[in-house]
Amino acid sequence: MAVTSETQMPGYSSENYSPLFDIIGNAVLDKNCHQIVSEQKVISNQANLPEDLKAFLKSFSSAVESKNSDAILDHYSNDFLHSGRKKSTTAKFLHVTTRAISKCRFKIDQCRIKNDKAKIWGKIDSNMGPMTLAITDLIKEDKGWKWYGNQLKK
Repeated sequence: MAVTSETQMPGYSSENYSPLFDIIGNAVLDKNCHQIVSEQKVISNQANLPEDLKAFLKSFSSAVESKNSDAILDHYSNDFLHSGRKKSTTAKFLHVTTRAISKCRFKIDQCRIKNDKAKIWGKIDSNMGPMTLAITDLIKEDKGWKWYGNQLKK
């Protein structure tokens, strides 16, 4: 594959190229070279997200804006792991960082849902400025969505 134009700045999603790169990447990563994208529901418009996922994002935003650490942590899976940080470590980090946040809104560029797992890409708009939300995993747990992390160990 050859791309002859800019895709965007590193770390930012591209609504034009990301789906294409994902298809190619998934085919390369799949041992049997099956196109696994067809097994997933791909959503590129935030308005088309399932209602339970919209509710999760809205509830999480409210919890962050309330600065209530327990309410924020209710949105994390007990099995959460993000680059070696477990839920307990993330709790300490959130307790400090959310004190400065008074606005937290999600803009989802793409969501892929397969069974009880979802991956989302987009941005978080906050009073601290925009932040990239890239390849963030969610899992259905206790009848609702929870942040699952990237499950990478250090």
